[in-house]
Amino acid sequence: MNAIIAGGRDYVLTKADYQFLEHAVAMLRVKEIYTDGTPGVAAQAEAWAGRRGIGVARITANFMHHGPATPEERNTTLVTLARAVIAFPGGVTDDLIAKARRARLSVHESPGRQLANLPTMDTRFRHLPAPHHRSKLTP
Repeated sequence: MNAIIAGGRDYVLTKADYQFLEHAVAMLRVKEIYTDGTPGVAAQAEAWAGRRGIGVARITANFMHHGPATPEERNTTLVTLARAVIAFPGGVTDDLIAKARRARLSVHESPGRQLANLPTMDTRFRHLPAPHHRSKLTP
């Protein structure tokens, strides 16, 4: 099986991310990974795969039609080649995951990505004044 590993250029994989990656690759029985060849998650995943003897294929956005392909066009190409996605925070990962789900690929999001996508607390009501307390009325 092959899988796309995606995430942001500025994201640094943590120990927990590497454990998640190790588990996901073993569970899916991945023999080759696809990356976009960018620094960040892709470069870290390529180095990790190289140490484990897992094949790496770079699918870059440098193919030409009327100029360089956009990252979204590259994501479309990636989705047609792979069977699964292993996603980390950052980059155009949301677009890739949406396309992968439409193509019915297996999508595995790291715990860090899941936490990064949790809705934030609505703080508009955080500083409301406390309700006035009435003194007890006696009959």
